[in-house]
Amino acid sequence: MQTTPLPKVSVLIPAYNEEKYILRTLAALVKQDYPNFEIIITDNASTDLTAAIIQKFIYDQPSPGIPTKLVYESRQGTNYAREHARQAATCSIIAQLDADCIPPENWILKGVCALYKNKKNVAVT
Repeated sequence: MQTTPLPKVSVLIPAYNEEKYILRTLAALVKQDYPNFEIIITDNASTDLTAAIIQKFIYDQPSPGIPTKLVYESRQGTNYAREHARQAATCSIIAQLDADCIPPENWILKGVCALYKNKKNVAVT
């Protein structure tokens, strides 16, 4: 019996001055029970230590860790930040997460299952 590989998911996180929250969010993401995803965080011209915290997180990940990218967007606003991250995404499914949210361990898997459960689905919230 042949199995179909799980689709790859890009998790997009816009971040503006999220130094208090971003590390908890990223720590929760690396505990996901879904094996095939990447994380793209857009620093939206933060004036705090958000970007430095993300860079340290990326550097400290064990190899091979979850593919994680930090991109920069100078235009203020989540729409600009999300679009910049979307352009950097390499996966067939896009998931969006706020920088101060803590997703449960099955968050990505539940979303992918909901998309594929009904072939008419194009978005899941």
